Amino acid sequence: MDRPQDASPDRFELDDEEEQDEDLDDEDFELPPAHPAFRRIFSDPLYDDQGDEFAPFGSDEGWDAMAEIVEDFTPLDPDVTLRDLAEDVLELEDDEFDATGLDETEDTDFALLGVGFTILRLTGRIDDEGRRRLITAVARQQERFGDELATLRRIAADLEELPAEG
Repeated sequence: MDRPQDASPDRFELDDEEEQDEDLDDEDFELPPAHPAFRRIFSDPLYDDQGDEFAPFGSDEGWDAMAEIVEDFTPLDPDVTLRDLAEDVLELEDDEFDATGLDETEDTDFALLGVGFTILRLTGRIDDEGRRRLITAVARQQERFGDELATLRRIAADLEELPAEG
């Protein structure tokens, strides 16, 4: 099942096309190595999949967010939060981050999954609020595109296994 064309918002393109950093489009750009704590829970090959639109780095938004974070924000502060990095990378305001309705969030969930899973991949952890927000984003994706999608079911189950920090 493919995602509708209009679900990929122009709003979350990280740079204007003429200003876009060549490295973001570089075919040689690769996912960064995964932290051992990340691999303990997120061992499924989908977490390295760049072709599955529903995998964290398979959507354009998820890949672009990861690439910008790796290039501009690493090494990450080990205490970085999803809210803070979403604000820096996606220019997401608090009310957009906190939005709950399907109509309010269709433009943000793919991008937030990219940011959140980049934090997880690089640091092996995520803040409790960020974990809850990722769980909500996956649940909304399941509601939008069908909860029968194996990728979304696996991500939801793995996020539930992730221990709370506090």
